[in-house]
Amino acid sequence: VVVEYPVRDAATMNIVNRVGKLSLIDLAGSERALATDQRTLRSLEGANINRSLLALSSCINALVEGKKHIPYRNSKLTQLLKDSLGGTCNTVMIANISPSSLSFGETQNTVHWADRAKEIRLKVESSYNNKLTFYLRNVKG
Repeated sequence: VVVEYPVRDAATMNIVNRVGKLSLIDLAGSERALATDQRTLRSLEGANINRSLLALSSCINALVEGKKHIPYRNSKLTQLLKDSLGGTCNTVMIANISPSSLSFGETQNTVHWADRAKEIRLKVESSYNNKLTFYLRNVKG
């Protein structure tokens, strides 16, 4: 969901369009691939989900470690989440776990992901401010 609304900039008194974006992404379902026949469409879907989750894991690790290059282009999922992970948004991760001992492996994996993701520390900046700073540097430079 994308919402655009006009706001008057206090410094310049100009009207600036602000954009808000809400992305809801369900990362569940990959654990079912092992319970199905390996030739089914569902198992192929599970394999694609696992590749996307591996790419997301690489991005999260790069962000936590403070690396300059974040591999967002490795997956469509990480390209979609670039704004959410990259510092222009506030991001909330909801980790849904099961109390059942039958789901211990999936629960442990989910808790590990959530623990790693909570270590991401970025200063959230408005993309408007980023573009303005970029413009001013290029004009003055």
